[in-house]
Amino acid sequence: EDGVSVKHMKKKDFESVYEPAEDTFLMLDALQKDLSFIRSLDPFICVEIGSGAGMVITWLSKQLKNSSLCFATDINPLASKATASTSFHNSGRVLPVITQYVNSMRVGGLIDVLIFNPPYVVTPPEEVGVLPLSAAWAGGKDGREVLDPLLDKLDSLLSPKGVFYVVLEKDNRPKELAEEMIKKGFKPTVVAERRAFNELLLIVKFSRINSKRK
Repeated sequence: EDGVSVKHMKKKDFESVYEPAEDTFLMLDALQKDLSFIRSLDPFICVEIGSGAGMVITWLSKQLKNSSLCFATDINPLASKATASTSFHNSGRVLPVITQYVNSMRVGGLIDVLIFNPPYVVTPPEEVGVLPLSAAWAGGKDGREVLDPLLDKLDSLLSPKGVFYVVLEKDNRPKELAEEMIKKGFKPTVVAERRAFNELLLIVKFSRINSKRK
């Protein structure tokens, strides 16, 4: 069974952990569309930043037949606990780490697949990073205050063949972001898009323009 269920979680759990929503399902759709490409990378290390309930990284670990090291990071300890539970209940193999981005992990230059559904909603800056729940959606100015510091480190985090999948919303100024990333040596590809209520959501894959993929 390829699907991932969060039925083991109670309604109360989602008061402190981000509940899978349209952005989660769009990321799953994008990874499904790109699955043959991801498998062709033969990824050794996969990381999801901000894993929430753990649905995405658990799904990926199962698709890769648990042959990759799949890490899930979150600054919310309750989200890390939820991810561990989701992985267990769905026969995945995911290693949760309580940290911001990948700060406590020594994975520089080693990540083959990096996934991030960042807090992308435009909010006042003081709402960014407030646990347990607004940290999951409050993105500050342009909805990019949490994403931009990661983009600055992307070149040093990804392996030579590494790719990065990210959720963007139209208010995040995705065209400008894409232009900035091209200057940094990354090619943007829109893998999936969907309108959800008043949001236009995109899943963008960034891969190295001069990929050393064998």
